[in-house]
Amino acid sequence: MTHCVDSAFVDRVDWAVKIDLPSLEARYEILRSCVNELCRVGVVNGRRQVLEDGQKEGADTADGVGSKTSNNGDGNGNSDMNVQGYKEAVQRAQEHNVPKTKTSTTASGVIATPETMLLECAETAKGLSGRGLRKLPFQSHAFHLRSVHEEENVDLLEFIGALLNGIKSKQKGAI
Repeated sequence: MTHCVDSAFVDRVDWAVKIDLPSLEARYEILRSCVNELCRVGVVNGRRQVLEDGQKEGADTADGVGSKTSNNGDGNGNSDMNVQGYKEAVQRAQEHNVPKTKTSTTASGVIATPETMLLECAETAKGLSGRGLRKLPFQSHAFHLRSVHEEENVDLLEFIGALLNGIKSKQKGAI
């Protein structure tokens, strides 16, 4: 970045610190904090399915038996911890046998969880700055989700899928 700044300005700077781009863990945590904030304010529906008896997360049952909605927050399904931290995401990916190089949400036999999907987003976002990552969830909501009525909020997995599309668009220069 210093090569883009006028050399006369650089000469007057007393102390210059080079800050590298965020690591995988930092990218994940930046995106996670943004997603959790959108869940907290009700833009994204952060309710999660609590699994019973080996049922896949997000699997629907015909009669609703065998799964229940987790509601650890304000009574609307919103919780301070909708998406777990990086270490939990890596552990969850390992539990579900997600390949280390790809946490694909569409690969057959892979269970799509918010953590594994957000981990894929963080891996895909390599090369983006922390500032750019902070903007992406809002841009993704605006540009990559179907239009919804004001009173509706977006499903967490659907939103993270839109976030992945937003990251890919950002890397192509479309956002």
